[in-house]
Amino acid sequence: MRSPRPFNASKAGSRPGLFVFQAKVTGMQKMSKETLFKPSRGEVKGDATTRAAREIIDRERTERDAKTERLRTARLAKEAADAEAALLAPPPAPRRAAKSAAKSPTKAAAKAKQSA
Repeated sequence: MRSPRPFNASKAGSRPGLFVFQAKVTGMQKMSKETLFKPSRGEVKGDATTRAAREIIDRERTERDAKTERLRTARLAKEAADAEAALLAPPPAPRRAAKSAAKSPTKAAAKAKQSA
C-alpha cells in the first residue's frame, strides 16, 4: 500500500479550491455554520413557517394540557363526592324473589279458561 504524501505548500495549486477557501475564511472571519452557508430565500421562508407552526402547536398543547388537568380535577372531585354520598345513603331494600311461572298462569292460559 502506498503511503500518502505529506502536504507541500508549494504544490498547493494541485488542490486550489480547498486551500484557497481555508485561507480566505480563516484569515477574515471565524468559521461557523452561518458564515459558511447562507440560506436561500426558500429556506428562510420555510424556517419562518416552521417557527410559526411550532408556536401554534406549543400553544395548543399548553391549552390542551390545562384543560385536561382541569377536567381531571373535576372528575376526581365528583368521584369523591359520589363515594361519600354512597356511604351516607341508606342501603337498598332487599329484593323479593320472583314468583315461579308454574304457580301463576299466563295471560293466554287465563283467557282460555274464561272462554271455556
